[in-house]
Amino acid sequence: MEKKKQLDGISLSLELRTGNREIFSRLFYDYYDDLCYFLNSYTQDQDISREIVHTVFIRLWEKRESIRIRENIKSYLYKSVYNEAINYIKREKNRRNKESDAAREIVVTKFLVDEEIAYRDLDNQLKRALDKMPERRYTIFILNRQGGLTYAEIAQVLGIAEKTVENHMGHALKYLREALKQ
Repeated sequence: MEKKKQLDGISLSLELRTGNREIFSRLFYDYYDDLCYFLNSYTQDQDISREIVHTVFIRLWEKRESIRIRENIKSYLYKSVYNEAINYIKREKNRRNKESDAAREIVVTKFLVDEEIAYRDLDNQLKRALDKMPERRYTIFILNRQGGLTYAEIAQVLGIAEKTVENHMGHALKYLREALKQ
């Protein structure tokens, strides 16, 4: 039984730089399962773990000419998949935050639109109800609610008793409550 030749980081770096597919394949088959198992403890998802390990090996092959492995290859691979997993988790967190922000914005926008529609409906109902009010009652209501005049001031402006103003306001408010219930 032939024992596999162990390569240190420097020798392996040199072998990979030359494009030695056999060395690369050996690395992949020797470490793939263990790296996936290791990552699964962080990701809790086998598919994601496999994807991350694949990404690390693809990057290793693509950058083989510039990568300098000075440490034990096992340490290098574990550190690489760990770092890639951390990056993946950060990207996912950012993606989820963006989705959450977008969903929150949709809800707020829908709420604001619904509120605007409800406000317009209520405003239209109020205008219709005010249009149906007797002229004197309407005038008293407007002077009080929009003009800010007191009952005494309204009575003085219109030349009527303060009690008459109070009665008209009572009737106006009762009428509006009924009209806006519908």
